Amino acid sequence: QLELALSLADIGTWRCDLASGRMHYDARTERMLGRSTGAQGLPLEAVRRWIHPEDLALARAAFDEALAGGRPADTRTRNRHADGSWRMVLTRRVLQRDDHGRPVAICGVGLDVTEQYQREQLASQLAQRLEAAADAAHIGLWSGALDGSPAEWNALMYRLVGADPAHGPMSMGELLRQRVHADDRDRLAAQALDWVRHPARAILQCEFRVVWPDGSTHWL
Repeated sequence: QLELALSLADIGTWRCDLASGRMHYDARTERMLGRSTGAQGLPLEAVRRWIHPEDLALARAAFDEALAGGRPADTRTRNRHADGSWRMVLTRRVLQRDDHGRPVAICGVGLDVTEQYQREQLASQLAQRLEAAADAAHIGLWSGALDGSPAEWNALMYRLVGADPAHGPMSMGELLRQRVHADDRDRLAAQALDWVRHPARAILQCEFRVVWPDGSTHWL
């Protein structure tokens, strides 16, 4: 059942024998990286040469953490595939002891998360471009989740409503109560609630006034 679960999830396993210092990959890990450790295994440092130089310190620290504390240690590191590409591998490693409690090996599992990593990188790049475009156009960006998680604002949004970034973004309710002009508050709240209940409708566009802490009024 364990083998079936590992196969379905495409999770590779590996083992580093502490006495010999040699690393052994299973077949899935070998396919993941296009590399073989052979029946005798390879020295740990030889395998570490396949890790991206910028991620090597992280991998070493996680190995030492597992060895010292016996607790699982997780990393996400880039590993050089035999074809020259970089594969992002999520790894968890843990200390294995013998029947007498003596450390004998570091055992680990690995999952190829390259596609997820690439999507994250693309999303980050797009977000940076959007932020730069919004800043150039003097546009405030905000997002508010319906599940109660914190809102997100760009730097200009704070300036547009006269808020202190040190206090973090306001929720929609806080923005309505603390910044929106009293004469516009009910109308804006009704428009927003109606749009949330019927999200298939057109984009919501509205104008309203905000009142800064210094008493000045600004149209948004």
